Amino acid sequence: MISRSTHVALWRVLRKTFYGALIATTLAVIGTIAFRWYQGIGSLEDTRSRVLLTLIGVVVGAWLARICAAGAGKHHRFALAGLAAIALSQVFYLTLVWSEWKSHVGLWRAWWVTLICALGLTHVVWLWLIGARHSTLSRATRIAAGAATIALASLALRRNLLDDIPQILAGLIALSLAATFVGSAILWIQMRRRKPKRAVSRWQKLAWVISAQLAVFVFGFYAGRTAAPVTAVVDMEPSPLAHLTPDELDAQLAADLNRLRIVSAGIDELGAKSERTFARISETRSREKRDYFLPSEEDEIRAQFMSYLAYRAALLRLVATYGNFQSIARPDARARCFLVGYGAGANVMRASTLLATTYGKEPAIRRKLNEADAACGMRAGEFDRIYDAVASDRNAVTFEEMAGYFRAHRDRWRREKVLADEQLAWVEGQIERAIEDVKARRFDRSRARWERIIARVGSNVYVPVYDVRSVVSTLIGDTRIVKRPPFIAHAQVKAMQSQLQPGDILLERRNWYASNAFLPGFWPHAAIYVGTPRDLQRLGLIAAGGSSGFTASDPQIQQHLDAYLKPAHDGEAHTVLESVSEGVIFNSLTESMGADYVAVLRPRLSDAQKAQAIARAFAHVGKPYDFEFDFFSSDKLVCTELVYRSYEGLIDFDLVKIMGRDTLPALEICKKFAAERGRADRQLDFVLFLDAVPQDRTARLATVDDFVASAHRPRGFNE
Repeated sequence: MISRSTHVALWRVLRKTFYGALIATTLAVIGTIAFRWYQGIGSLEDTRSRVLLTLIGVVVGAWLARICAAGAGKHHRFALAGLAAIALSQVFYLTLVWSEWKSHVGLWRAWWVTLICALGLTHVVWLWLIGARHSTLSRATRIAAGAATIALASLALRRNLLDDIPQILAGLIALSLAATFVGSAILWIQMRRRKPKRAVSRWQKLAWVISAQLAVFVFGFYAGRTAAPVTAVVDMEPSPLAHLTPDELDAQLAADLNRLRIVSAGIDELGAKSERTFARISETRSREKRDYFLPSEEDEIRAQFMSYLAYRAALLRLVATYGNFQSIARPDARARCFLVGYGAGANVMRASTLLATTYGKEPAIRRKLNEADAACGMRAGEFDRIYDAVASDRNAVTFEEMAGYFRAHRDRWRREKVLADEQLAWVEGQIERAIEDVKARRFDRSRARWERIIARVGSNVYVPVYDVRSVVSTLIGDTRIVKRPPFIAHAQVKAMQSQLQPGDILLERRNWYASNAFLPGFWPHAAIYVGTPRDLQRLGLIAAGGSSGFTASDPQIQQHLDAYLKPAHDGEAHTVLESVSEGVIFNSLTESMGADYVAVLRPRLSDAQKAQAIARAFAHVGKPYDFEFDFFSSDKLVCTELVYRSYEGLIDFDLVKIMGRDTLPALEICKKFAAERGRADRQLDFVLFLDAVPQDRTARLATVDDFVASAHRPRGFNE
């Protein structure tokens, strides 16, 4: 019989488990519904946004008020001040949410100050509630919290709220917050230790044991999956040559031996060329003191890598064909099959080891060779697959076993003349050279396996973090704090279109978008005007014909021609290429220029050069947006990277470092024009600048001087 106390304990465990699962499921459902509900909202003035923001504000305010109310008895002055600050911050917050006063900067300042004061006072009350009153650590933590509160509140007193924080103030904020966090954590731990420990029941112990076992199982499964050995270069299958007649087999061997000589010569030449290219590019990057690769350098490296992949595929086909050489009945034919198959495999191992040891320790090149390229049919992680094959113990053992087999039988094969003397000498030379080169490279397979395990763990962490970042960035980038029509009217855009030419660079700004707070400078966005089908026809990029009425000789343009020729979602023609949160897309000029400020710059290039840039831009259509703003990768692009890569080698854009990354903010394009203005060798010409007139809620044509001065305008939400 089970005792009543056991029944009660079991019921408590089951009840807690049920409620825990119910709460987790409810939160997941609410989160999913909220996300789907919020998707597509373009402004904080949408009713759905206001409801969601109100709920968040009320929950946070109630949580803070509960802490202050709990301390109202003994610490009434701080608690009452905290409650007052919470109430005021709620008033200012809800006014911002539900009113049309979002453009009033004073309201934002008042909300920020009251919010920070509410947080600081609530934190001090919480410190007292956990028993931290008279100790030196408690006093130091309260002083740090007060300093952090004052420093953070002072941010609202700056003339422009979105100006960069002065370094001294940023250091003070970081130091005071760190001290507050560390001190609060220690005081909380001390409080937890002072509390009497409750007895743990058998059922609770059982629950902990089961949970621990489950955690160990999950960790072991993940560790085993992550540390799984890499796959072999090629799995040996029954040879299809076993069913050929002797004459057919001899003819096949002769043809494949000749093919092996051609491919081996090609891969040797490519290896020497790649080493020269690597040395030249490394020297150039070192001389120019840049960490990144120019697009032309990337194209050169990737072109050589693709050539290597083609040679490797040809050699692997020979390995697969002759891998199971022992199924051949005739001894002389079996020997020739081994020599051709192992000659191909040795060349693969030699070339792959050379690639792995040369580029494996170069993170920049390794990342570049791992990028996917749909246009070239390259999968993501191609270099790592080759690196894994070289690191494979199975491949290394097979290579050594075949080397031993070769050395054990080659004297007999010479006597029996299984191949002509010149052919046999050539194959022996290829095999011996491969064996010696692989040995000389001293590839550390143990270290390589650990590197791959660490890389896999990093990838497993990176993917969800990047996905979360992309979701958050998309919501921020697509969210407008103040909803109103753009200052540049539809009719103005239509009137200006006749002044544009294919290849023009557009700089654009929309006020009151949340993303403006995180992008450097006044100009946050850039795009390329590619023109109408008639413009592209004049440039020779497309011609009449085909089912859509036009055709293109360039495969990249032909691939995306149908999408370009379709009307945009506003019914206008596609004339703009830009990278937005949805990726690199075609857009109409009226949609793209439907902004508050737009400037147009014209590259001083020939029509042929502009056609080359537009063709390059077409090649990027469909690529995702790069939420990491990484100019090194070309599989994902930000807006200015589309401009940069399209005009690489034609216009000199200097990258700048922002948060440790080489990048090209749209503001730098404006600065480039300003720096070169009036010079004979300038690379950009001014076309037009539509400048906002906030008081009239319109935009006007402004001068080139106004455009140059815009580079020094502060970034911000307000007009």
